[in-house]
Amino acid sequence: MKKTLIAAACALGLVFSAVNANATTLVIGDDHYVGSIRDGIPSSVADEARYITNLISLAAGTGDTEIENPAPHAGTYETYNREGSSVAGPLPAAHVTDAVKVDTSNWDDIDVTGFTYILAKYDAGNAGSIVFMVSGLTTVDLPMTYNGYGLSHYTLFNLTTVPDGGATLALLGCALVGLGALRRKFGV
Repeated sequence: MKKTLIAAACALGLVFSAVNANATTLVIGDDHYVGSIRDGIPSSVADEARYITNLISLAAGTGDTEIENPAPHAGTYETYNREGSSVAGPLPAAHVTDAVKVDTSNWDDIDVTGFTYILAKYDAGNAGSIVFMVSGLTTVDLPMTYNGYGLSHYTLFNLTTVPDGGATLALLGCALVGLGALRRKFGV
């Protein structure tokens, strides 16, 4: 009977740890969509943080809005668009601290645990960038293409501390139950 209870508790802990194994597919216009930036060049982490901060300064639903880039790129503009976005503020400004830029064409199963935003950049200056709010998500799939172009990289912004979802506590409980059973059996 005890072995059955211990096995059941451990199985339950494994089930809890497997929750959220499926990726959330991000789509332009869904509940996570913040907006787009055209053309998004230059695309350093600092530039992309500024692009997100400019984008979220606009109200959800705002159409094409040109904003001038600061020096040394003064005189050039980015076009920001929040049409199709229902993500409303106030939203936290993007910052470069703990930002993670990944140069890849891999658009699926991206771990976003603890981040606030993901900026997906598509084919240099040809397509632009799209931004999604990923707070509370663990794994996402980005659109494979945007404006007919493939993903060149993505950048994650605003890493926050993520509270434990309970899996660690369940596994710890299983371990303590197992140690208690071993102690009783062997008199340790």
